[in-house]
Amino acid sequence: MLRFARNDCTLKVATEIQYLETEQHSGFVLNPKSKIPNNLMAQRIFYGWYIVAAGFVCLWISVGIGFYSFPVFFVELSENLGWGRGWTTAAISVTFIVGGLVSPIVGRLVPKYGARNVVLAGSLITSGAFVLLGLMQTLWQFYLICLALAVGLSCTGTIPTSYAVSDWFHKRRGTAMGIMMVGVGLGGLVFVPLTRKLIDAFGWRITFVIYAVFVSLVLLPSAAAVFRRRPAELGVLPDGELRGETKDPSEALVRKDIASTRYAVDWALRDAIRTRAFWVIAGAFILATFGQSPILVHQVAYFQDIGISPEKAAQALGLCAFLGIAGKLFFGAMADRFPSRYAMALCFGLQAGGTVILLCTPALGSPFWFVIIWGFAMGGIITLEPLIIAECFGIKSYGVILGTVYILTAFGGSAGAPFAGFIFDVNRSYTLAWGIFIATYAVSAGLSLLAIPPATQLRPNHAL
Repeated sequence: MLRFARNDCTLKVATEIQYLETEQHSGFVLNPKSKIPNNLMAQRIFYGWYIVAAGFVCLWISVGIGFYSFPVFFVELSENLGWGRGWTTAAISVTFIVGGLVSPIVGRLVPKYGARNVVLAGSLITSGAFVLLGLMQTLWQFYLICLALAVGLSCTGTIPTSYAVSDWFHKRRGTAMGIMMVGVGLGGLVFVPLTRKLIDAFGWRITFVIYAVFVSLVLLPSAAAVFRRRPAELGVLPDGELRGETKDPSEALVRKDIASTRYAVDWALRDAIRTRAFWVIAGAFILATFGQSPILVHQVAYFQDIGISPEKAAQALGLCAFLGIAGKLFFGAMADRFPSRYAMALCFGLQAGGTVILLCTPALGSPFWFVIIWGFAMGGIITLEPLIIAECFGIKSYGVILGTVYILTAFGGSAGAPFAGFIFDVNRSYTLAWGIFIATYAVSAGLSLLAIPPATQLRPNHAL
């Protein structure tokens, strides 16, 4: 009986085993002698990159409209409907928390029904929610619609898209994930100023309806036309390799040996939560988002408090989103070459260093030194979280495990902003808050190094 050593070198082999098992569990086994359509054989671009493009569009819209545009909307809602900023922002926070709570459910639906169907359903829910937002009159209606919007955004967000990309890429998973996550940064760059212009031109109610139409016209056809459940449906293996295509005789022996054995490389949620890796990963991202969320929310006010002009403060926030694009690509590519935990440690370490610079900004006189370091590293979090889950726990229960981690990180992110605000209200200064976030980032970086994939074990139902 073969045994896998507990190290990172087994990951690529384990991933190949996992794909073969998943293919058999789905009831679809491609016959090497079957005829594959010539147009698919002749494709120069691996279809997985179309999956990446579709995921890019999903995140560009769901995060750009569903997250980045709401700070623009909530000012209009609080002033025009007389709700006050406290109650309005509370509804938005509830949206993020509910989105985290439904994430495990979405995670279970994706492998059962496919990313395509989940994204289609989420697009319809999101579009309908935006129509209702344009028609609402009372605060309770706003809260109720936000609950539906949270479900729709979860179904079009990182869980279904990262699941699809993880299924189509193994060797280049980090690069593919990083490219897809660029949609998040571009969503902020595009939809924040666009929302402002649309509201100025048509009012906030019509702007909501415009976004509803936009979601229907772009997300629905993207999901329907592009998403496929598995590479095997097109007669290829992950990363675009054709079955039976080997360049090295020794590779053929490895594949034959893999095909003849069944090692359990996928973890069920109930087993994953018993591992140290799960809680180390969850703890690292809880602490990191606890610091990242308030810095994003409060940095403009902080810069203005220390004498930086509102225009320059707003430019700094926009530049953070732009540099985050480079960070997504960098950390995704790094995770292809090294274990994801090293990329996580570097990401959180840079954010800690960037927050030190934020604390020193009054002496430096410019916010852009902070932006360069912290904004770049900020892009790594959303890219690395799904990558480390896939690396440690496989694909079979990937969605529900990632969704469970999202629940925990949602509470961490939601708590950070009011925590910093309370410290400011008491001390009239953010200094203590920034110091605490430096410490949480440092702990996150240390925890990341402990996120070692659990040992692969042979289970009874997989006995030879």
